[in-house]
Amino acid sequence: MIVATFLAVCTQHLKYFPLSAFPMYAAVGTQSVVRYLHIVGITASGEIVEIHLDDEIGALADGRSKRFLKEAFSRRVHILNQLLETWGGLYNADRAMEDHIVEVVVTRKRWDYELESHDPERGRVFQRYVYRLGGKL
Repeated sequence: MIVATFLAVCTQHLKYFPLSAFPMYAAVGTQSVVRYLHIVGITASGEIVEIHLDDEIGALADGRSKRFLKEAFSRRVHILNQLLETWGGLYNADRAMEDHIVEVVVTRKRWDYELESHDPERGRVFQRYVYRLGGKL
């Protein structure tokens, strides 16, 4: 009886765990839109480089930097500014002058990966925050 019930549940794609009635898989959503933050730096020579805050500040290695990056679009932007100044000082300390980061750009992007799966930009920017190390632009 148990085997028959289990097979019936599986063949009908109900996918409920037979003993606890909890769904085995998350419900499939119909939305394929992703919103995410992207951060790049502009060097003194004009080169655009991708930034990972946790490379210089190890305490941000477990994803804590996202919480700070969200502050770029809030009234508490001074928190992010302090973090970027600290990060910039550490990053620029052992690099040649032309490789120094002079601006940091935090963008919020929106990407519909179902409709635009081959988009090389991986979405469109809908908010942008630019911070010039040494003072806000």
